Amino acid sequence: MKFLKNHKYLFTCLLIALSLSIFVFYKESKKLTDFKIINFEQDVKRKENINLLKWSSSKNAVKYRVAVLNENMELLKTVTTDDTSININTINVETDEKVIIDVMAYDKNGNSLKAPDLYETEWSNPTIEKKELKNGIINNQDLKLNILHHEKDDFKGYYILLKKDDKTLFKKHIQDDEVIIPKSILEVLYGEYKLELDKIIDNDEIIIDSTKINIELPNISDIEVTYPTDKNSVRWDDFNITFDGGNNATNYYMSLSDEYNNVIFENENVINKSKSIDITTLRENTTYNLTIKAVNYLDRNIEKTITTTFTTKEKEDAQKVVTDYNENLIHKGDYIRLSSNTMDADIYYTTNGQTPTINSLKYTDGIKVDNDMTIKAIAIRKNMYDSDISEFNYRVYDKSNSIYLSPSTQYKNFGVASVGYTTEREMMNKVADYTEKVLTQRGVKVYRNNPNMTLEEVVKDSSKKDISLHLAIHSNASSLDRAGSQHGVETWYFDSTCIKQMEFARVLQNAVMDIYYDKKANRGIKDSSIMGGLYEISPRSVHNGVLIEVAFHDNKNDAKWIVDNIELIGTTIGNATASYLGK
Repeated sequence: MKFLKNHKYLFTCLLIALSLSIFVFYKESKKLTDFKIINFEQDVKRKENINLLKWSSSKNAVKYRVAVLNENMELLKTVTTDDTSININTINVETDEKVIIDVMAYDKNGNSLKAPDLYETEWSNPTIEKKELKNGIINNQDLKLNILHHEKDDFKGYYILLKKDDKTLFKKHIQDDEVIIPKSILEVLYGEYKLELDKIIDNDEIIIDSTKINIELPNISDIEVTYPTDKNSVRWDDFNITFDGGNNATNYYMSLSDEYNNVIFENENVINKSKSIDITTLRENTTYNLTIKAVNYLDRNIEKTITTTFTTKEKEDAQKVVTDYNENLIHKGDYIRLSSNTMDADIYYTTNGQTPTINSLKYTDGIKVDNDMTIKAIAIRKNMYDSDISEFNYRVYDKSNSIYLSPSTQYKNFGVASVGYTTEREMMNKVADYTEKVLTQRGVKVYRNNPNMTLEEVVKDSSKKDISLHLAIHSNASSLDRAGSQHGVETWYFDSTCIKQMEFARVLQNAVMDIYYDKKANRGIKDSSIMGGLYEISPRSVHNGVLIEVAFHDNKNDAKWIVDNIELIGTTIGNATASYLGK
């Protein structure tokens, strides 16, 4: 006891020193210890090794924070884990770009210790090229994606996926370093989406790379109303409102109201930039306000609108019915043609003197006249007043044995000079000389054109004559790109309603083919309506007109045949014509 009392101070000091030692030892035992990054493995053959970062353990650490930076030391991603390894995926980086990895250890009190060295490497796995995607893409065109990779890489098992909220909208196996996501997929999308580059490893889809993309809507172009144009007038008839522009819109809406704010229709969906209007839903002499709106249903705030006005006119009368024959100048068996200048008008007629109505005979083709006849006709068309009634009186008489002979007046159509063919006018007039001679001998009265007449003068002169037939005699020529390559005989009538023309054309064609040197070159009789109707043989111009092309003057064999057989050709045409007339 005496010892303790004498050494009380010393004992106290020893106790304090021992406590301090225990405290320091305890504190030192809880301190974070040094650690280091071991390696960063980017093996894509095993899913657990893909972009696997490993580091040694720091004693007393309860968690680690991994930071990934680019070469500019910009933070790309942070990940926290309580393990000493982690898979670093979905980094905004591209193949061969430099990445810097930093690892920090934390104890339970929040104290931290940094790995002494940063880990630097280049990203080696395939990635989606992102530079073209960062500003967003427009959904009205295909999206071309480039896949960055090393030449040693192959694309077996790789896929591109387009996702929204983990729902896959598009998936395609990669064949090469370019992948197309078609417009048909994108045009219904708008907003933020995710692109993934996945690989199938051990039957699992593993994300190798991903990036966000913003799909934007294109601007809608201005709208132009093409009919009716602004402040224009429309006929009192059904019509289509049409417009152009508004490109990139998904929907078009149209509204129409009159000058008194009465709504005709409002916000009607329009297809094909056109809407049919029934004129009876509008009023005459009234101004209407038209509004067309183009929108994109993915975002109704994107739109273009145009407003125009138009005025309706008064209801019109249909044009009177006219005929192609003057009154009292008709032969038995001829056909009368009726027409109206009002497009799409229906013609109704009677032949018994009664007033025509919509219940009368409907005109569809020529009206054959065998006896004296009075034709009354009316033109009727929807949205128009009926035309005034037209009346035509015809007196039938037997046809006279007369003909208008019209050899070609074309003096600039040159033939094959080496065989003696000069011009079409000269050679066809020589043929016509023999034709006229035969006809006259067989009792047919012949009228003939003057070689210096124009075509209009020929037609006018023929129409004044009381004739049975009009016969134009020509030689033919191939088109410029086939010059000299064609040969043969052909005869033209006006169209299938001209029965007498067809009969006469057939008689002439057969007669000339009997003397032509190549029986296989029969080009036949032809309906001129396929080329718009030949003016010289139109029933509006001449009576029973036919045009024969005796051969091709630009073909050497045909031209020589004409030169060597002028008399034979002329007399053959004359005899065939006279026989047709019963002489």
